[in-house]
Amino acid sequence: MDALGIGRAAVLGNSFGGQVAAELAVRRPDLVGALILVGPTTDPAAATAWGQTRRLLHDLIYEDVRQIPILARDIREAGTRRIRTTLRHAVADDIYGKLPAIHVPTMLLRGSRDPIAPHSWLARMTVRLEGVSVVTVDGAAHNVVTTAGAETAAAVRSFVRSRAPAA
Repeated sequence: MDALGIGRAAVLGNSFGGQVAAELAVRRPDLVGALILVGPTTDPAAATAWGQTRRLLHDLIYEDVRQIPILARDIREAGTRRIRTTLRHAVADDIYGKLPAIHVPTMLLRGSRDPIAPHSWLARMTVRLEGVSVVTVDGAAHNVVTTAGAETAAAVRSFVRSRAPAA
């Protein structure tokens, strides 16, 4: 963002990307005007590699079948070493502990059938965030960005227009 001359922006992070986006909001609050966390990981109730893997396997039951070849390709291209390393980073990162340091309007968005970012996890997050709104996309699972893209985009657009200060 610095290299491109981008100032404060609405930053969206999906899944583990939510942890990355939250870290940016903590480390460089000057760059984040609003934060959107879609299917945020890692719920402390399942903050182990096995807990996250179990939730991912459960999620596959609810995902659109058209996601199967996409997910299979992503796994094949990433490889097991990278997946394990990323998973280790995700479960070691204490996003919950960082939330009180985030002082921008924040939207938490999840699919109603998302076992990786369950409602109970987002409810716990809301207690630690100021100016937070929660959106649930009915019928979607964890890959809500791709399986319910139009609904996700509409919710994000509405949030940014109504809650985020002008950049």
